Parts: sequence; C-alpha cells; structure tokens
Amino acid sequence: MINDKYLVNINASLKQVLEKIDMNGIGTIFVVDSKNNFKGLLTDGDIRRKLLDGKNLETKCSEILNNKPKHVFEDSPNTVITELARKYKVIPVLSKTNKIVDFFSFQEFSKIPISAPSIKGNELKYVMNCLETNWISSQGSYVNEFEKNFSKYTNKEHSISVTNGTAAIELALKVFDIGFGDEVIVPDFTFGATANAVISCGARPVFVDVCPKTWLIDMDLVKKAITKKTRAIILVDIYGNPCDAKEFVNTFHKKNIKIISDCAESVGAFYDGNHAGYHSDASTFSFFANKSLTTGEGGMLCLNNKKDYNKGKILRDHGMDPSNRYYHLFAGNNLRMTNIQAAIGLAQLERVDDILKTRKEIFNSYNKFFEGNEFIGYQKVKKDNQQGPWLYTINVKKDLNKLTKSLEQEHIDIRRVFQPLSEMPPFKKYTSILNGTSKKIYQSAISLPTFNEITKKEIEYVSKTLITAIEKC
Repeated sequence: MINDKYLVNINASLKQVLEKIDMNGIGTIFVVDSKNNFKGLLTDGDIRRKLLDGKNLETKCSEILNNKPKHVFEDSPNTVITELARKYKVIPVLSKTNKIVDFFSFQEFSKIPISAPSIKGNELKYVMNCLETNWISSQGSYVNEFEKNFSKYTNKEHSISVTNGTAAIELALKVFDIGFGDEVIVPDFTFGATANAVISCGARPVFVDVCPKTWLIDMDLVKKAITKKTRAIILVDIYGNPCDAKEFVNTFHKKNIKIISDCAESVGAFYDGNHAGYHSDASTFSFFANKSLTTGEGGMLCLNNKKDYNKGKILRDHGMDPSNRYYHLFAGNNLRMTNIQAAIGLAQLERVDDILKTRKEIFNSYNKFFEGNEFIGYQKVKKDNQQGPWLYTINVKKDLNKLTKSLEQEHIDIRRVFQPLSEMPPFKKYTSILNGTSKKIYQSAISLPTFNEITKKEIEYVSKTLITAIEKC
C-alpha cells in the first residue's frame, strides 16, 4: 500500500494538504475518503492558483479537487504508463476496487543526474558559424579568441587550447622536458588522469597523501618525497579548492622543481586574490562535459613564460616549425582543439560569471538544508579563498554503500569521491608516502547533483531524501 505521506483525507484543509506535500517532495497529494477510496489529487500548483483566486488555507481540499485525473491500473501495460509519463508529472496507480496502491512520477523515468552542461548562450550560433564557413578543424578564429579570452580570465600570460585536460598536463610536462628517469609528485587523492599523464611522458609518479581538512596535497609529506630525481610537483585543486601554489613555488623553485597546478575542477576558484594556478609554472584545465565550463571535450594549458608558450604550441602541433611547415623541431603530438570546440568554449566563457553564480547558489541551497546536521561535514576552504563551485561534495558519517543504494532507488545520481590512486593496480608499483587520509576521505565523501539547470524542488528532493537515508542508516 502507498505510504501515508502521499495521502490526505478529502475533508483536510489546504494547510494540511500543503504540509503533506512539503513532506513527500513530489509536489502532489492523493485524496481519499474515510474508506481509502481514491477521490482525486491536488498539486502545489493547483493550490497556489486557488489561493490567488481567493481561497484560503482553511478551505477543504474537496472544494478544489481534481476528481478526474489521468491514472492507470495495476495491470495497465507499460506502454500506456510510459506514454502518460511523458505528459503528466504524477500518475496514480489504482486497484480494481478504486484504492490507490502506487504512483509513477517523473523520478521513475528521469534520474536527477550528477551533472549536465549548461548550453544556453551563443554556443549554437558560434557552432553554426563554424559549419557555415567550413572552419571546423583546429584552424579558425574561435581557437585564438578562446585562448586569448581564457588568458584574460585566469590572468595568465598565455593559453594553449588542447584536446582534453589530460593532454594539457602531458603538454606541460613535455614543455619542461620531463620524461624517463624523472619523478613527479602527485596527490594520492585525485582522478587518474593526473598520474596517467606523468606515466605517458615516461616519468614516474610519486604518490603523496593529502591534508584531512582541505583534501589538498600535504606540504610536509611532499618534503619527505623529494629526491634528486624530483622534477615537478602537480598540485590538484581537488573539488575546486585552490592550492597555495605560491607557497610551493617559493619552497621548491630553489631546487629547480617545477610547480604545475591541475585546475581541472577549479574554474572560478581564487587564491590570494588570483585565479587558481596563477602562481604556478603551468596550470591546466579540463573542459569535459561535467565541468563548470565545458567544450564537450577539451582542455587548456596556461603559462606565463613566453619561451615555454612557444615551445608548447609547437609540441601541440606535431612539433612542426611554425615558419617551415612539415619540418619538425620536436617529436610532438597532435593535441589541437577544434574550432567547433573553441566556439562552444568562447560562448561558455562569455557567461562564465553567470554560470558560476548559479552554481554558488546551488551550493548555498544545499548548505541550508544540511545546516547543523551532525552527520554531514565539509572540505575546508582557507579563509579569504574562493572555491570553484564544481560538484557539491560532503563528508557523511554513515555507511556510504547503504546511502548510495538508497539514493539510487530514489532516482538520484550521486558519486563517490576518488579512490586513492595508490590502491589501484597500475599505480601500486610506484613510491607512495601516505598517512591514510585519502582512504578515509574515499570512505566518507560523496558528491550530489550539481548542474545549472537543477531546480530548487530537485535540490530539496535530493537533500531531504539524503537526510532521511542518513536517519535510517
């Protein structure tokens, strides 16, 4: 039988109805009589319109009831249910004796995703321009324009667009001549691309654990990991939290160690008044579809040194001499972004402030629902820093396997945070200096749906469902 939170008696007041609707999270209530016979339904929209028409909260729901809603029976074919689900938000399921036994809602057919791109500016216009003018490859005005504007946004002198964020890290390493026999320190708590890029260049990653509060690479452990072979340290602005790149530059430049900031998740993050990655020798960005600013696939390498920039552009383009095409100065790669991708990126960059503002509002909305909850904790962002609002991520002091299963059953897409790289087969053979923090974070943290078009009602639904699941664990 259907849960009582979805039912109300036909003589209930609109106030009582609204209280039930607020509790169940589907925006609808099913109305029954004293014998639990189905009499109709009401939505929050129905009530709002009637209140504007002069009804009040003491009005009985029977006076404004929709007593002939679309419905199905227990033995109705799936084709009938699916067809109605495309048109109506909630569909009651009745028994042959006119009792409501279940319902279908939009959640049954559409999971709330963890992320989705926000494509609502000039993206289509610019892409159509590429198609109409036949500038669809890596040659075209949008590539140069996107790079130039991205440099302005991050306040880096030079930007080189590439095929993806991993390619951006690889290119940075090659610009600095890092390869076989060299070691590169990376955090244990990050996406595999950070380490994969190091291995692809022939160097060896050295995994170092992170700080328990910030989830950022631990400076003290980094110092212990330094050897004569150390050529670079990759700082990862994990979940948009910017690393103190300036501190690492000041500490390790004297040892001739390059500092690379992996800013894949930190567009819109600021440290010490500067955009994430500003102080590093190189900063890399990802524009994958789940990122705050996207080109579908794509990435960017940002540099301040003109010589490094010129070398990077050559390496990106097969290593060819710009003044003598088809003559190779280096053994390079084809890492070029297409004009179509850059067109999307430029349109995204035009509205990046609005995109980030909306995502910050989403973070704030979640914060309000979880405020004071003893079972929920957060990654610490240093005072005066600004986190890039990528995925809303929290620590939960409960069994994550049970929580994940509960939310999936409610059609909510959540994501566990990154598992420590040192535990995975391809990386176990490399040196690790650990304190167990990455493992603890993996065992306790999840990301919730964070995308610009998520509605307030969906945020409320996700939040309340999570809180209920926590209480049941």
